[in-house]
Amino acid sequence: MCRLSMKMLLDGKIFCGYIKTMMGRPKKPKGQQRENVLRVRLTEDERERLDAAATAAALDTSTWARTTLLSVATKGPRQKG
Repeated sequence: MCRLSMKMLLDGKIFCGYIKTMMGRPKKPKGQQRENVLRVRLTEDERERLDAAATAAALDTSTWARTTLLSVATKGPRQKG
């Protein structure tokens, strides 16, 4: 067990030598990185419905929404009336 002062632990700079050496996941190659954000305003009820649909599909809401929107967009324009 390492002997560090509480300030050093709370500081976030040192945690028994782990934080400085830990690596995140590898970066995705160019073209696979998702850098664009689509913001959509929803009512509380709409958000709950989307969250429920995503949960039923065992996906997080963002992944479910992206997949669903891209699927609809790929099918082409909807017929009116």
